[in-house]
Amino acid sequence: TNISKTTLEKEEKRLQYTCDEYTAYIEKTLAEFDLKARTVDGIEYDTREKAQKASKLKEVFDKVDFSSEESALEGKKSYFAAEAEVGLTVPKYQEVLDKKLQEFDLKARIVDGVEYDSREKAAEAKRQADALIQLADASNFDTAEQIQSIIEKIRQSNYTIPAADKIVERLCIRLDMLKYYPINHIETLKFVLQPKMKLIITISLLIIVWLTSNILPSLGDIVVTVYVIWLISLIFTTRKSFASLMEMLIKKQNYKYAAFCYELSHLSVRDFLELPQKKDNKGKA
Repeated sequence: TNISKTTLEKEEKRLQYTCDEYTAYIEKTLAEFDLKARTVDGIEYDTREKAQKASKLKEVFDKVDFSSEESALEGKKSYFAAEAEVGLTVPKYQEVLDKKLQEFDLKARIVDGVEYDSREKAAEAKRQADALIQLADASNFDTAEQIQSIIEKIRQSNYTIPAADKIVERLCIRLDMLKYYPINHIETLKFVLQPKMKLIITISLLIIVWLTSNILPSLGDIVVTVYVIWLISLIFTTRKSFASLMEMLIKKQNYKYAAFCYELSHLSVRDFLELPQKKDNKGKA
């Protein structure tokens, strides 16, 4: 024949090598399928039987309702019952359940930013906080006598929460501010700073600017400057800006001008005492 022995041997080796490649590829593919069948939610099990059990547990875990502590507890109970039934434990799901319940417990033990070591203490703190809020809502803080009366009530009630000390501190600040009343021309300034009056003054000044620029051009620059200053002042003469300025002055213990800003800020008693705002039926403040 024309085909040498050497050529035949080479072809035989090539075919054998190709066959080994295909065998290795098939075995690798089967191994990948097996691995996929033994993996559930990122966890690899040593048998497909365990993986099937894990799949059942995943179905139970995925149905747990974490919207409330009660539903989470029911979900945990159902999940542990499922583990006992299939005879398999999945620490990953147990850890998530425990963590969620710990978060609910922590939330129940926090009142006004303070963490208590038991729910009983947290409940008492909540009761005291509610009582303080009711006291503030039912009280008048316009005179020194009224404020002093509230301070005495709080001190005699033996409140233990930090909020009580904070309220007494704010009430004492209010007492210091009351020393500077009545404030001269405060009512006139309040009237001028009303939104409608601001608009009227702004439009009036604009008309004056226009008339001045046409009738008395020499005074135009001065009037325009005044108008620009007025527009800039509108940015800073808001209730919120006066409240912020008041807090800055309180820190500097400048109670005279803090009292002035307090009047212009129109702060409610709750805002000044830094108490939680009332919530409507939908739970929004």
